[in-house]
Amino acid sequence: MFSVLMGLPLLFSCQDQLWEEHYGKTTTESQQNAMEVLRQDGHFTKFCALLEATGMDSVLQSAQTFTIWAPTDQALSNYTLDEHTVKQLIKNHVSRFVYGRNDLVDTASMRIQMLNGKYHWFERQGSALRFAGIDFMQKGIPAKNAIIYPMDALAPFLYNLWERTAGGPDTDSLYSYLSGFDTYTFMPTWSTPIGKNKYGQTVYDSVFDYRNDWARRFGFVYLEDSIYTMIVPKNNAWVEAYSRIEPYFKTFGRLVADNSSTSSIIVRRTYQTEDAIADSIARAHTKEVLVQDLVFRKVFDVNQVDGDSLFSSSGNVFHHPSYLFESSSPVEASNGRYYLVDKLLHKPIESWHKPILVEAEQQSGRAFNYASIVNRSAVETVFVDSVSGLSYLEVNPTSTNALFQPQVSFDIPNVLAATYNIYVVCAPPQAYDSLAAEEVTKLQFYLNYVHADGSMKEDAAIRSMDGVDFITNGRGMTRFLVAKNFTFPFANYTTSPFSETDKQTVNVKIRIMTNVRAAETAVYNRTMRIDYILFEPVTKESNE
Repeated sequence: MFSVLMGLPLLFSCQDQLWEEHYGKTTTESQQNAMEVLRQDGHFTKFCALLEATGMDSVLQSAQTFTIWAPTDQALSNYTLDEHTVKQLIKNHVSRFVYGRNDLVDTASMRIQMLNGKYHWFERQGSALRFAGIDFMQKGIPAKNAIIYPMDALAPFLYNLWERTAGGPDTDSLYSYLSGFDTYTFMPTWSTPIGKNKYGQTVYDSVFDYRNDWARRFGFVYLEDSIYTMIVPKNNAWVEAYSRIEPYFKTFGRLVADNSSTSSIIVRRTYQTEDAIADSIARAHTKEVLVQDLVFRKVFDVNQVDGDSLFSSSGNVFHHPSYLFESSSPVEASNGRYYLVDKLLHKPIESWHKPILVEAEQQSGRAFNYASIVNRSAVETVFVDSVSGLSYLEVNPTSTNALFQPQVSFDIPNVLAATYNIYVVCAPPQAYDSLAAEEVTKLQFYLNYVHADGSMKEDAAIRSMDGVDFITNGRGMTRFLVAKNFTFPFANYTTSPFSETDKQTVNVKIRIMTNVRAAETAVYNRTMRIDYILFEPVTKESNE
């Protein structure tokens, strides 16, 4: 038997209040432990039988102190022992430490944690006392290590959100995935010896430190003192969502060869297109995003959300979010509310197929050649509200030879096997120096990614869109549509919150280079001022 320490340390400090403050009695008036008193009383024969059948009788004979809200034979007249008895009935009626009327002198109510981790209200209403909404005899029965209150009705038991996922065959797909993050660590200093077994080995009322990395990131839905709203997909919803999301994460596998040159910023590699590694990575990322937006902080009216936007615990924003809860009714849990659904309705663009914005001034994932680079701030200019992140990257040529034009390459992380419109935004010289002269340049772009045959290589240069060259605005911001409705054959999802083994090297890059011939230098400058790169998802909704 064990009590699970759900992520937070249990505070097992003794309750120092004297027994006589509660009952006007001293501990010497009862030399029997709680189990002995229950057996002797005669009104708790069914409860005692359950305690003995489940081994909980040994706990109530230990040196720990308890308050036992003991169901009488009348309360248990229709109860049958089953596998849930310990948690849903016995531990739902026993709390550590001693509680009585004197605890309600300065307050009308207090929440008491039971051995199963659930909380019940202990309340004073005038001269009457209530536990879990049930009136009970005010005079407790003292034992050496407990006070016992007879209860003629059973305290209600509600599953918490975590227990709901584990509690039925209709949600075992979700629970199987989430419980894979469980770890337990035995805490000997918190555990209490309660006797010896037939082999002479010490038996503990054991305490374990429980940790679940998914819950630590997305919500402690197993804790009774946290409040959440959760969307719980049934197995059929899990299967449907997985089949719908998985194509976005189709990816490549093992690196076969790296033929990149150290003298070039162009990357050339070869990957295995279908192997166990590719399948494993795709499965891992598909499941990660399938469950990342199931939990929301607090409880709320799904039809009247403040601001008509809702943040999931992953940080994603859902606009007009009532659609997420369609065809499902709320069910109360002990730590919030859940919606059991037959289909997950999250829109890709709000959940996993999201815009990718790379600030050019960020150093990570950037390479350059035939150039010197410097970050420029727009804070002191009229472009302060136009330049993303308040600064941009200035790329200056280091050669006048037209064969060695300045170029810079950017990693684009988390690209999916999906369709994007690709934009590059440039700033004018005045975004740094208000008095700067007008300068324009002509650009060309190269996309470098893993192709369908497994080869990572660059496509041909993109020098115009619809017959129009990419020429910057000398006195204003310029937004270039570099590629329209461009579909990547493989995902290169490079951010995993859990497993280093599921991460890939960034294998999607965009290279930007000036496209100014020697005869054009009187018209065009070879300095680039790049603000950011944007991969904008193209979805069915965006085309309507």
